Amino acid sequence: MAEEVEETGMCSVVVEAAEYCKTRNDESARKILKADPEIVIVDLEEFDEGVESLQLLNSILPKAWLFVASDSTDPENIIEAMRAGAREFISKPVTAENLSQALTRFRSERKRRGTEVSRGQIYCVTAAKGGAGATSVAINL
Repeated sequence: MAEEVEETGMCSVVVEAAEYCKTRNDESARKILKADPEIVIVDLEEFDEGVESLQLLNSILPKAWLFVASDSTDPENIIEAMRAGAREFISKPVTAENLSQALTRFRSERKRRGTEVSRGQIYCVTAAKGGAGATSVAINL
């Protein structure tokens, strides 16, 4: 799958783990946690183990987007993967095209969230006693 990621030209592979993450302290989890990636792609070859790994990764990397690649397009499996923390579901065989679409959605969501956060400001107007005019100031702000 690393070739497809590189082929998109949108990102690069920082770390690869050959085994599913089972605990916070196993080698795979430590490698991924140390890399602190924005996106983690989990191949759901072994569905139950993969879902457990998704749940663990979702808890230790709450800001990362979890992508799932799977042969199964069974709606029950997709829903279970999403409940475990997956943000994108990519059907196998993974191509650079469908991976690019998922990465584009990731980028637009990150951009949208970044814009929303910096857009607003909060002002608080208080007065030490009633009749000081705090309501008038707040309304006119």
